[in-house]
Amino acid sequence: MAQSRYQILRERLAEALVHAAEHHAAGRFDRLGEGYEALEAELRQEGDLQYRTLHCALNFWDGWIFAHGTGWVEHQQFPRDAWPTLARSVAADLVADREISDPRVRFEFDLTGTLQLPREYLRNPWAYFDTSDR
Repeated sequence: MAQSRYQILRERLAEALVHAAEHHAAGRFDRLGEGYEALEAELRQEGDLQYRTLHCALNFWDGWIFAHGTGWVEHQQFPRDAWPTLARSVAADLVADREISDPRVRFEFDLTGTLQLPREYLRNPWAYFDTSDR
């Protein structure tokens, strides 16, 4: 049976995070983002809840790349040498197809909870798009 798009992207992202952890551990910081842009472009097209964990993992990877690019000033709550361990943990969660287990990673990089919709929308989403009286 063929793998779903979700399964393929999940496995590719897990593998990429492990490679980034290896590069970090070896001091090859310029290679932390190898494969990021391709995965980001593919995941940008996927927005349903099934992909929530993948988006969080991708945001984590982006934050790691950004932290390196700023001399480890950004995301100071994650010390420079903690990133590879966190990446391996996130990758293990992806391989197991479960929610990211580290609450610090979820808190910082799961951006799905940051969207706040107006209460009217939550009560009646279709009425929110009715522009006849505006």
